Amino acid sequence: MPVSMERKKLLLTALWEAYEEAARGFASACRRDCKACCTHNVVATTLEAELVLAHLEESSRFDLIRSATEAVQAERIRPVLSMNALARCCMDRKEPPEEAAVFDSLPCPLRQEDGCPCYEVRPLNCRCLWSSEPCEVDGEALMEPVLVTLNGVFQQIAEHIDVGGLYGNVFDLLSALNRPEMRTAYRAGLSLQPLKSMPKTLPSPGLLVPPQHREPVLAALTRLWNKRVGKSTFREAMAHARIEEG
Repeated sequence: MPVSMERKKLLLTALWEAYEEAARGFASACRRDCKACCTHNVVATTLEAELVLAHLEESSRFDLIRSATEAVQAERIRPVLSMNALARCCMDRKEPPEEAAVFDSLPCPLRQEDGCPCYEVRPLNCRCLWSSEPCEVDGEALMEPVLVTLNGVFQQIAEHIDVGGLYGNVFDLLSALNRPEMRTAYRAGLSLQPLKSMPKTLPSPGLLVPPQHREPVLAALTRLWNKRVGKSTFREAMAHARIEEG
């Protein structure tokens, strides 16, 4: 049977908490009121987009839903492969297809002057935007290599939780889920068909961790595996979920 939405949400919340615990060990110049990284170039899983959409609905922010789903922004990041598809290419020593190299960095259509209205349920990709120096200085985030590895590993697990869904730009996903038939199918646990620029989410073929990063990544994963998810640990909940490729 497919994993229930409630179980997926519990697993994802535990994953977010474990990531933020791990990331606290790295120097950061990030501030909640900083907007440098708040662009429309955010990738996510269907589950993360569903949580954002539900949060906006519960907050009666239908104006922001319109802004997020109606804007036509062709030059934003739209991944060809999901994180786990990319991992499979690496493990099979295959050259992955080229991603579009040109895209705009337009402001996130959800961002408000007083901050992010979805901060509590922001996607993992937003949480992974971490910099040891203010981004305004060099125009890009500066991140320790081991944190880059951790970001990839946690995003692989987030995708694994949502097998049967889609992976893509969060605003494309919001637009798709804003269609009643798509949202009903997703909430019912039906496996979704890939859409343009939104490949299917896949199970993890293995986590991409270079030898020099194994010790700190293993420490972070051990804390994650031992986190409580209801009456189980995260590891037990993942093992019992029968997460399969649809």
